[in-house]
Amino acid sequence: MEKRGLKSNYIITFINSFLFLLLFCVIYTLTRCFIKALKTNEEIKLWVLFFGLASPFIFYTFFANLNGIYEKIQSFFFKHTFLNLIIPSLLIVLALGYFFIPKIFSFSFNLHIFLFLGSIAFSLHFIFVAYQLKSSTFSGFINYLFILSMIYIFCLVIFGIYLLIGYSFPLKEILGEGIKEGFSLIKSIVLQLFYK
Repeated sequence: MEKRGLKSNYIITFINSFLFLLLFCVIYTLTRCFIKALKTNEEIKLWVLFFGLASPFIFYTFFANLNGIYEKIQSFFFKHTFLNLIIPSLLIVLALGYFFIPKIFSFSFNLHIFLFLGSIAFSLHFIFVAYQLKSSTFSGFINYLFILSMIYIFCLVIFGIYLLIGYSFPLKEILGEGIKEGFSLIKSIVLQLFYK
């Protein structure tokens, strides 16, 4: 009985590692298209974006672990652990604030602050998810990579929607091009592996 459970665990690990490799191709092309769109948009200051993305990592490394605080923020909005991992509530609250407050009170926010806070929220959520999902076993690590890659794609889309609020950001084109390039990358890898 224990042997059968171990065998099924290996099969699940193999399937998850295969799916992760497929997802990684899509992640690579989506991220590349995302960065290309960020570079071509003159309104978006890349130094603000990268400083915002790096700030939580710097804070975690040199000052304190923010996961306890971020977990309380997530738990305030979502009681279910699954939703805590998938939905970046801080990013969504910032997006709603930046979308509705200027319309209600008729004033505008500084777009650099908008970009900086959004990139911090994106980075904080991803660090939180990585800490929550980490595992010490090999099968747990493969599962970690697979789930983390799915959450990354979802959060990247939400961050793209966030950028749509402040900038003219071509999210639809990025998603279409990124997924199309990802599938063509998968196809070319499969052809190279099996049809030499």
